[in-house]
Amino acid sequence: RWARDGKSLAYIARSRRGIMGIAEVWRIAPDGSSAEKLRLTVFGDTFYDVGPGGRVVFTAADGQTHILDPASNQDQTLEGIRGRLPRWSPDGRAFAYLVPARRQGDAEAGLWIYEFGKPPRQVFRGWVIWHAWAGPEEILLAAGKPDLNAALWRVRPDGTPPTPALTVRMLDIYWAPFPQVRFDVHPDGKRIAVEALELREAGIGMIEFLP
Repeated sequence: RWARDGKSLAYIARSRRGIMGIAEVWRIAPDGSSAEKLRLTVFGDTFYDVGPGGRVVFTAADGQTHILDPASNQDQTLEGIRGRLPRWSPDGRAFAYLVPARRQGDAEAGLWIYEFGKPPRQVFRGWVIWHAWAGPEEILLAAGKPDLNAALWRVRPDGTPPTPALTVRMLDIYWAPFPQVRFDVHPDGKRIAVEALELREAGIGMIEFLP
């Protein structure tokens, strides 16, 4: 994940036991220098995000989405929202999450937006693998296809039709028990950091393509 000032990246370094073991969190400069191990560990593939005000949105073991406010220690359950990979918008007024397909042609599968005080709304339909905010009014998402290609799309929360950005090969970036493309967008909106595993190349790559 990019830092808010865009001057560093935080990433998870997993052990050889795979994605379900204890992992370390490191910070590094975009040019690959100044690698620093942080005093923070995570377990498995926890789906959570921390908002601008410190609130944590996460997917619990029962599949429900929760918002935890550390200041008040209040844990709010958002009834009816059963997705994964929640990501706060930069202004903290909403978060996006994806709903995996439960069957072929599942109309519920895709990317959804939850804005406080409003019902959830679907902004992209299909097999969404990963997503990241590219600003307060745009999301970059990876949509999978049966040929194991992943098309990157620009999506606006206001319902504007999505526009294509780039096509990448999923197997060349990440392969686990399920295909993934893990990335995050730089605050300037012009660069994305992409995770790679030892199956192809262990490390973090950089793609600079956004106009």
